[in-house]
Amino acid sequence: MSAPVTETGKLYSYDGQATPVNSYPLVFLRSKVPSEGGVANAREAVLDLSGLSLKAGIKISF
Repeated sequence: MSAPVTETGKLYSYDGQATPVNSYPLVFLRSKVPSEGGVANAREAVLDLSGLSLKAGIKISF
C-alpha cells in the first residue's frame, strides 16, 4: 500500500483546446491560474454538494 499524497492549491475549471474546433472541460488542482497554450476560459471551480440526485432504470432483455 502506498503512502497518502497531499497537494496544495486551488481547484480550477477550464476548457482544454484539443483542436481549434474541439475543447473539453477539465478540472485540476493547481497552484496558480492555468494560462499555458491550449487553455481557454480558466476560472476557479466551485463545488456545490448541497443537491440530491436520484437515477433509476429498468432493463428488459429477451
